[in-house]
Amino acid sequence: MCPALTALTTCPVQAIDATGKRKDAAFLVNVHEELVEGLFNTYYPLPNPEQLTGTAYATALAKAQAARARFIGTVMDNTSTNMAASARLEQLHPTWICIGCIAHALNLLFKDLAKQARKEEDEEPRRKRAKPAKVISLAGRLRGGGF
Repeated sequence: MCPALTALTTCPVQAIDATGKRKDAAFLVNVHEELVEGLFNTYYPLPNPEQLTGTAYATALAKAQAARARFIGTVMDNTSTNMAASARLEQLHPTWICIGCIAHALNLLFKDLAKQARKEEDEEPRRKRAKPAKVISLAGRLRGGGF
């Protein structure tokens, strides 16, 4: 059984050389469709009705379809192209969950927070900022000595 089709497991299937190709949403959708279909065909191929008949065919078909139904989705980077591809994959496969990478999203969030903090600090009037030398001097007096 493929580990990608077991609960809470990921399975990198293969790397794709996209050198010289336009990496737009349609390309990404096609890549994901081919990867998932390859995964299914490798681990859970649909049975050939010429090789199996009756109950054996129905059982094999049900097993393959059940395995395919366990595939739940994809995770991609958060670029607009990837998000467009995710939206299209969800349209094509309503049971799939296609999300952006949370690690990338958190990284962008923290960068934005840091940028905002620096901006607010730069906008704060100079007279309201504590001067390090004065703070050190006052702290020394409070402790009964100087620096």
